[in-house]
Amino acid sequence: MFTSVDHDKFKALRITHLAARFEELIKDEANDAAAPEELFLTAVDEALELRRSIRIEKLIRQAKFPIPEASVAELNYPPGRNLTPVRMKRYATHEWRADPTNLLIISPTGGGKTYLACAIGIAACHSEHSVHYTRMDDLARQLVIARGDGIGHQNMLNKLSDVDLLIIDDLCEASHKSSNVQQKIMRSSHGVARHPCASSEFNFALSLVARVNREARQ
Repeated sequence: MFTSVDHDKFKALRITHLAARFEELIKDEANDAAAPEELFLTAVDEALELRRSIRIEKLIRQAKFPIPEASVAELNYPPGRNLTPVRMKRYATHEWRADPTNLLIISPTGGGKTYLACAIGIAACHSEHSVHYTRMDDLARQLVIARGDGIGHQNMLNKLSDVDLLIIDDLCEASHKSSNVQQKIMRSSHGVARHPCASSEFNFALSLVARVNREARQ
């Protein structure tokens, strides 16, 4: 039905999949009774869904989750964990861009904080939010290195502040290792962050969150 010239035009318009799917539907004898505009709209819906799926896969890949298969649907809710399906559904569907919110995940080592943080982050990606995952010690190291390059340092801070959801894992565990790490992050943090916290260093976590929020509003 379409010529090679037509396909070149579709490629230029970036609607190759739409055109190919529409052509498939038109040629399918099972659709002989369907109106062309109905088939066209079906092809449009499928093309949009494909683009959305590709966009979500890209967001998940760019976030660099250590557990990319983590899922809120696979979570268990044992007694004493202070987690409920209702609460997790609220986190999974939260509008991080429209309603910047700080979330602290606190439990003993081995309590599943990283999986939980990844599950929430991946759910955010499925809502088409941009997410960046990092460990506290890695972030501190990158910021210290970037300080030697003023432009690079600012670009890094801008990148961190531009994402809809910033996940900093092992925030409090890393704070045990070096008070200098705390100072570097405290001086350098911008934007809204969500911090899974893995130890009793709760005051540091709260002060960092306050600092991040204050500088994000400036």
